[in-house]
Amino acid sequence: MTNRRGDALRRAAKWLDDNPNTETNNRGVVWAAILTMAGVYFEEPAWLKHVEQHAPKMLRNIIREDGEVGENTEQYAGGGPDAGYTYTSLSYIYMYHLWSGNSEIDPRLRNAMRWLAGYTTRSGWPVVVGASVRTGVVNQRNISDGLPYFERYSKTEPFYAELTDSLLSKLEQENDPPW
Repeated sequence: MTNRRGDALRRAAKWLDDNPNTETNNRGVVWAAILTMAGVYFEEPAWLKHVEQHAPKMLRNIIREDGEVGENTEQYAGGGPDAGYTYTSLSYIYMYHLWSGNSEIDPRLRNAMRWLAGYTTRSGWPVVVGASVRTGVVNQRNISDGLPYFERYSKTEPFYAELTDSLLSKLEQENDPPW
């Protein structure tokens, strides 16, 4: 990475470390994932330790024991699944999982993938399309956020390979695929 880009990333990570967002929702897990990535990249154990102080509570709140993924916070009256933030949160949890090497969350992440596979039709629509924060229309492309983790675990759960293939086929048929 060039010095300018590296300096910018280091400054951003320092800012994240100095201004932690430890909310137990998508904003908090984005903070955790990005600061973990920067901590690994720059070999800053203090940043990694800072995230580890808060990440377990975030992960337990976002992914329930049964695998339900949602914005389970007081600001949403207890919350629940969301046709947007559910996918965002799970994507950043997966990135945090990869960058941190925290295998303790693997069982919960696997439960979340099973739950998400049931929450979303094979054509990419959330089953509960009305559950969406601040939007009147559901973006069915959000499921594409899940393709990396479905692909990774497809070796042990073949249904994920079928689901990934079905979702990719649908997305490829669009005039403007998300990639």
